[in-house]
Amino acid sequence: MGYLRLLILILLGIWTTGTSSGQEFVSKSDVEDPIIQLLEQYIVKLGNIEASDPSGSTKDFLAIFSNPNVRVINNLYADSAQQSLSVMNYCNKLIELYPEGMTVGFSDKTIKIGKARQSLGNRYLIPVKVHLKMTAYYEGKVYEHSQDVSFTIAFNWDGNSAGLFQIYGISLPKSYPQEIWVTTAFSGSRVTGPWIKQDDRFTNKVQAASSINLMYLVWINSKLGLGAGIRTSFAQSCLELNSFNPLQGRDPNFNQVSFNTSLYQYEFPIKLYSKTNWKGRFNLIAGAGLYWSQRMWLSTVSSAVNTNYDIRKTDVISDSQWMNRIRKSFIGAEVQAGVRMKLSRNINLLLDANYSQALSALDKMDDAQFSTQRYLGKYNPLWMDPESRNYLQIMSVRLSVIMSINSLE
Repeated sequence: MGYLRLLILILLGIWTTGTSSGQEFVSKSDVEDPIIQLLEQYIVKLGNIEASDPSGSTKDFLAIFSNPNVRVINNLYADSAQQSLSVMNYCNKLIELYPEGMTVGFSDKTIKIGKARQSLGNRYLIPVKVHLKMTAYYEGKVYEHSQDVSFTIAFNWDGNSAGLFQIYGISLPKSYPQEIWVTTAFSGSRVTGPWIKQDDRFTNKVQAASSINLMYLVWINSKLGLGAGIRTSFAQSCLELNSFNPLQGRDPNFNQVSFNTSLYQYEFPIKLYSKTNWKGRFNLIAGAGLYWSQRMWLSTVSSAVNTNYDIRKTDVISDSQWMNRIRKSFIGAEVQAGVRMKLSRNINLLLDANYSQALSALDKMDDAQFSTQRYLGKYNPLWMDPESRNYLQIMSVRLSVIMSINSLE
């Protein structure tokens, strides 16, 4: 029992020490005003750095940092936006590239203060996310850059008040950029297969189609993103056959046969995206991935011209066995490429072209036994022999509204 009491006392002592050794709660209201003041000093002092007074202006700027070796993001030119260097080297590079200085700004509305954590003793660190806008001029050229950056602010905390605020580092935000894409597509679709291309009697017309898409996307880094979503898709196909093969010498008295199919389905895409800076507010976007399609509704209409009376008749082909063998779900692949334009900090537009191809055949014919007599020839209602397959193709021009939903961790 003596050892048990001793262990309990030791544990209580450790817990009491931990709760009274600088772990007091630091609220946002305790640090918000000093942090904003420090960021304003950063903007002013960075804007004062110029070649006419390199020593004085640099010294004044370095004074708001913990030390000259603090690592900061190198956003002095676009290609280096994700490289870091010491704040001292940053000042030297700034004077070298832009002798006349740089203008930097931010809006208080873009400031997001994270949660403070204890560093050492009464010294605390807190992340602060800010959207910076930078402009510089040199030899008639203009450099403009804007991005979200994360300041790490160090400060002292005595349990009641905070003081000695300094910049401990500047980096890219730890949180991954997240976006919602809302897309409408104007498309053309058809059902096709190798057997159609091999038979010159067929005409395979592209029909009007459409879709509405909702995509959630996370950018893994500045160039690669992963997205998943849901969309509703309406697709059609129209196959025309100029003549039947007579069965056992019998003439079915039909020609100019057409078979129209309409599909309404839900689709669930997963895609990998690539983004490349192009010019100013414009980016090039490419994407590729897979989708799973679930059919909700199907309609088929067949017609043909009766050669005896020269009139077109509908429902010339009808077979519940075949209708029941159209797949209710299938897997497909798709690719896209387009141009993305930045409208504001949180809104972008994307205009792209998208091509999707079913990887699973629409018809499941593995064990089907068709009576060719029902079809007045060797072709079933999709104008194929039982050994062939049909695949859905969709070609689209799409317009997307992209909304950023970034948040500070």
